[in-house]
Amino acid sequence: RPRGEVAADLADGDAASGGAAAAGRKLLELDALAFASGSHFMANKRCELPPGSYRSAKKGYEEVHIPALKPKAFATEEKLRPVEEMPAWAQPAFKGMKTLNRVQSQVYETAMLSP
Repeated sequence: RPRGEVAADLADGDAASGGAAAAGRKLLELDALAFASGSHFMANKRCELPPGSYRSAKKGYEEVHIPALKPKAFATEEKLRPVEEMPAWAQPAFKGMKTLNRVQSQVYETAMLSP
């Protein structure tokens, strides 16, 4: 619907209700918040990429390829939790997996065993 109709409906609703909740409402003009250059706006003109990154200019856009980070080494007490240690009702969700991944293993105690 056109903005004028929505604004009118909001105004009518506020007037009709007359309540305290309606008094806190304000109309937000989204067009006033949009960047003049649209989605092509980039605040920082200079951007340093990590080593191994590269840019590829395409028609109408630019691709930026950034290599994945190397995972941190496991701590001495850190281990991947085997799926077979999980309750029987939870194991079907991990069919075909031998262990949980690193994040799942770290949150297992809180996610599965806390009340």
